Amino acid sequence: MKIIDRFFFVCFVLSFILVVASLLSMNLFILFFIKDLDLIELTKNPIFRTIHVILAIGSIINWFYCLWFWNKYDKFSKSGLLLYFPHILYAPFYYYQVKIKKRPLKGQQPSRPVLLGQKTEIEDREMVESTRENILDILASYQTEPGEDEEKRNLLDCWFDFVQADDAHFKAAFNEDERTILAYFEEQLTIFRSAIHKEAPTDTFQWGHVQQLSESTMAQLRTK
Repeated sequence: MKIIDRFFFVCFVLSFILVVASLLSMNLFILFFIKDLDLIELTKNPIFRTIHVILAIGSIINWFYCLWFWNKYDKFSKSGLLLYFPHILYAPFYYYQVKIKKRPLKGQQPSRPVLLGQKTEIEDREMVESTRENILDILASYQTEPGEDEEKRNLLDCWFDFVQADDAHFKAAFNEDERTILAYFEEQLTIFRSAIHKEAPTDTFQWGHVQQLSESTMAQLRTK
């Protein structure tokens, strides 16, 4: 525990003692007022007055600290309003809740619940963004040189397994011009795919055409 935290903890203890002592002294005063008037004389005792001043100072510091803490970290908690009334008497109880018991703080305004329609719209938007990102990643993968013919076949098949031109998310992810560019890419890719499945092995020159096609397609998409 840091020194400053220890200091405020001591102030909390002093504040708690003052609250308890105040409640006890009030009850004792009511019970023994008629029989024992010396209770009033006790408050005039220098030692008693010194102790009371120390407790009062600690309580005031604890109260100001709780007000600061509530405004900075817990301002959307309704319990903090009690720091204004009964103010000092409530401060040690608030301190106990947030610093010792460590209840969840409410420093931010509660978020509004997402309606079903809004949730669906958010999910659709995320799906559209994911579709565009995945297709661009597949395009970029064709700019590398796979080692084996089997890897080339699998990489070419990946486009046709994932990209569906009639899919609503695909249409939302790319505008009409971009879809035209991707349609041409798929048309050319179909030719290379047919060749690589029929003829093995496939030479590097043919895959170089795929790389050039991918680079050209990516460049055209950046301008749209």
